[in-house]
Amino acid sequence: MSPLSTAPASASRPARRSPRDHGLLPILCILTTLLLAGCAPSPGPDLSPTNGSPVLYVLGDSYATGFTHGEDNAYPEVIEDRTCWDVEVDGEDGTGYVNSGSRKNGQSTYPERVPRAASAHPRIVLIQGSDNDIRYPPEQITRAAERTYDEVRTALPDARLVAVGPVQVPAIPLPQLERVRDALERATAAKDVQFIDPIALNWMSDPRLFESDGAHPTLRGHRHLASDIIRQLWVGGSPTECISTSPSRR
Repeated sequence: MSPLSTAPASASRPARRSPRDHGLLPILCILTTLLLAGCAPSPGPDLSPTNGSPVLYVLGDSYATGFTHGEDNAYPEVIEDRTCWDVEVDGEDGTGYVNSGSRKNGQSTYPERVPRAASAHPRIVLIQGSDNDIRYPPEQITRAAERTYDEVRTALPDARLVAVGPVQVPAIPLPQLERVRDALERATAAKDVQFIDPIALNWMSDPRLFESDGAHPTLRGHRHLASDIIRQLWVGGSPTECISTSPSRR
């Protein structure tokens, strides 16, 4: 993925000043500067890419890869299209904090993949999911999540860390998803990590946003998920000047 470019605004011709204005100009400039210093908001942090580093790094499962729709249609790509951020994705189908997916295909768990995120030097690390962990004990999920957060913080002490819990997929009974959610909520609380709870926020509650398998988002589902994540990143502290379109856009 590559960052969006913006066209420079056309220059306007400066207004011509009268010679008698020259003496007042320095005084007016000083007064204006003093007034603005007391009321103007301080600018937010610059989240433009630096030295080729991505702004947002997504560590996730098949939602991040797009599964049958491909990475170009997955929610991270939609986020990049709708913001001024450069997004880098590390998604592996079937994986989670504990679930390694298919080892024979070289897949690995979230904590095992933290070094990849560290090598990208992102400003924000977003860890998404995963309902792939539903068959594991909650205590094991919590420990794996805490390990993941510790390793991200150690490798990227200046990065903002955000964890997104599982969404409400039709194919999985809600109590199973809530067990994973609760395990992650305990881990994020213990490690002071921003936690976004899609179940509590009623994300993706419409079954029509999922494919016939009841587990993976449709193209429209990916757009919904991207909009919801952008909105939460914005509320959680991402500067509004870095949003090129409204996060409510579907």
